[in-house]
Amino acid sequence: MEMANVTFEYLPGTPLAHTALTDINLTISEGDFIALVGPTGSGKSTLIQHLNGLLTPTSGSLSFRGRRVGVDVSPLELRREIGLIFQFPESQLFEHTVADDIGFGLRRQGLTGPEVASRVENALLQVGLDYAHYAQRSPFSLSGGEQRLVAIAGVLAMRPRFLVLDEPTSGLDARGKAAIFDCLDRLNSDGVAILMVTHSMDEVAESARRIIVLNEGKIVLDDKPERIFAHASFLRGIGLDIPKAAELVYKLREKGFEIELDSVSVRSVVDSVAAAVKERCAN
Repeated sequence: MEMANVTFEYLPGTPLAHTALTDINLTISEGDFIALVGPTGSGKSTLIQHLNGLLTPTSGSLSFRGRRVGVDVSPLELRREIGLIFQFPESQLFEHTVADDIGFGLRRQGLTGPEVASRVENALLQVGLDYAHYAQRSPFSLSGGEQRLVAIAGVLAMRPRFLVLDEPTSGLDARGKAAIFDCLDRLNSDGVAILMVTHSMDEVAESARRIIVLNEGKIVLDDKPERIFAHASFLRGIGLDIPKAAELVYKLREKGFEIELDSVSVRSVVDSVAAAVKERCAN
């Protein structure tokens, strides 16, 4: 998936015209796990709606596997490959059973019988829910985290190779958040590219392998987490936090501990702090 010089303007030619994206160049490869972050109003939602053809660039182009969207590949075809999950997707659950809800999109595509059942079972397996236990339950009898996993399963049943999520853990408790990230990690290990929009830098540090920072409609940083969070002052200046683990590293460095700035996840910081304390005690 490639965006080349994409600019998007809402309500062009009117007094309410507003440029939401400016000259976006972005490549997403299969197997990527990307976090898209930025302050409110930076253009994150506008950007992800371009990724499966819900919005069309005012200028520039979007390509998928070398084929230009809107010319060589239709937005409908694109949506079969790129699953877009909006914030609070569980609000769109409506069928009487979990299996019927997950299979709704498949039936709309004309699939029936064993094929639908097989895809529903596999989608539940992908999100870590047991088919025998959940398939015939009402989605409204589930916890918030389970409902969100069911909503994600409904998209996975369409077998996308790219998954775009807007604030996937918003409103969930710690258990629900852990279940979502366990699911995303499994999908990514199976080769599904993940791009998630999130405000939680702690979640970013633990899961993403690449971070894209958007500000005022422009990509201002695009790199590995440890390199992104080395720009702590810049991030704070545009209204973003840094992970608590990375904050701890900065404070310990101020106290004289020799800890590398590339420690941003909790596990890496624990290992680095343990090594630094051991070295200090040895001296």
